[in-house]
Amino acid sequence: MWDSGWTHHAMYGDGSWFGFMGMHGIFMLILAVLAVVLVISLFRQGTKIVGHDPALTVLGEKYAKGDLSRDEYLQKKKDLKV
Repeated sequence: MWDSGWTHHAMYGDGSWFGFMGMHGIFMLILAVLAVVLVISLFRQGTKIVGHDPALTVLGEKYAKGDLSRDEYLQKKKDLKV
């Protein structure tokens, strides 16, 4: 009835690099790489936001020990955040 060889090659590729399935696989690989890069960049941004500044930690400890007054603590904290 019809040439089944042509439809087979049109739907599934003929084994060449630019067959349909080959291009589909490359596209999926590119999407997977982009997804991994996105997740890594979001993770790094999140750790920067959540991460604690060691200088603020030391300042808080000094304030907790009573080495700094409230006004000194607030001023130094303000200075460090700039």
